[in-house]
Amino acid sequence: MREILKNSQNSVEYLKFWLNSVSLHAPSAPILVVGTFLDKLGKYSRTKKEKLRSINEVLGLQVFQRKYNIVPNVGRGLLFFPLSNLNRGGINEIRTEIENVVRKQHYTNRLVSLRWIRCLDLVLSQGKKAGKDWCTITEVRQIAQTVGVRSHSEIDEMLSLFHQFGFIIWLTSTEALKRTITINPQWLIDSISKLIRDKELHTSNKHEIITAGLGRDLDDLNQSALVTRDLVEFLFGKDHVDFMIDFMQRTMLLSEWSFGQESKYLIPSILKDSDIEIIEYDSGNGAVCEFDFCEMFLPAGVFERVLCLFVAHSNRIDGSSKPTVRSDYGKIWCGSEGYILLHKQKESFSMTINNDDMAAKSLSIIVSMLHKINQDVMSNGLVWKTKVRLSGRNKFVSLEEAKLLKLKPWFNDSTQAIGNLNASHLDLTTFMENILETQLAPN
Repeated sequence: MREILKNSQNSVEYLKFWLNSVSLHAPSAPILVVGTFLDKLGKYSRTKKEKLRSINEVLGLQVFQRKYNIVPNVGRGLLFFPLSNLNRGGINEIRTEIENVVRKQHYTNRLVSLRWIRCLDLVLSQGKKAGKDWCTITEVRQIAQTVGVRSHSEIDEMLSLFHQFGFIIWLTSTEALKRTITINPQWLIDSISKLIRDKELHTSNKHEIITAGLGRDLDDLNQSALVTRDLVEFLFGKDHVDFMIDFMQRTMLLSEWSFGQESKYLIPSILKDSDIEIIEYDSGNGAVCEFDFCEMFLPAGVFERVLCLFVAHSNRIDGSSKPTVRSDYGKIWCGSEGYILLHKQKESFSMTINNDDMAAKSLSIIVSMLHKINQDVMSNGLVWKTKVRLSGRNKFVSLEEAKLLKLKPWFNDSTQAIGNLNASHLDLTTFMENILETQLAPN
């Protein structure tokens, strides 16, 4: 609450980002906004009430402009719940409201088969006994058979419910992901955070890593977001390394990087921001298209996953030079044919192509990639507009208008349909192979 009073604009942007993220991934979830440091708002009740009203006004006018599923603080007439961590003031109000809201949710009173509960108990207990944090769908089906749950469709329904409750993690966007169930969700989160972390806030066990002879590998990870197989194996352990690499590749958190003598992995989400000197983005050169997310917002992880997919694509094309990648920028080669430049702005990103002959295929590829990301990891909640720049002018038109005009170099009589690569439920390997076939196909 102090931050809203001191620096309301930064606080507003921060709150919007998280509210948008929650609404994207869980659009029907009720949201309680809690304001901390109530004890710092003044000693006198009148002063506190005035400051609480000021904060409420900022939230109402600047933050809650979209229809978020906010639970209001009816008792105090506020849009949020003030809390003091020092003297626990406000904690009972929050606890009571959470209990009231949860009781009203449709899933709270849902009847669940005792056979399902028994199956879950057996899966978790057997996994714990074997020292496993994940199991296969085949193993779950075998256990389900023993308790009388035989239909694959019923097993899928059971796993979906337990995933929604957070007992397990079962991702279903591709057949490969469906084959694995994480029975210890916290283990998966902890494992991923060994690679994807803010090194300023969460330091790694540097001494142990250096003692293992992997000091340079750690430096490479921190400086360039590239990690060696040796370091990944050290962090995840030999028993889990293959599973974790496969999982992170399929969820587009990691990409192979085979542009040097030693194969490594790129972790796009920990890339550093660009230095001004390396930015080659020039709105005056090349064919340019833009992906505008301003209608809603550009979530964290979208641009990074586009980079991840393009690096994976470049890896598969003979003759590709080593890309230059940063958190907001990428120069990625497509063999000897040419390269693309990706540049992220606040709520949009652009793609510049140095070879007009690549324009139509590159646009088709990136649109297909965005659909793949939307379906697999963004709950189909992404909303964006695709625009292309008129040749020789700093003016953009919609993709639909460009198609009607057969605007070159994006469209001509022989151009395939933009974004015609079906990403739905495709395994990532198959998806990348389809993209490669499109890239190599003649115009």
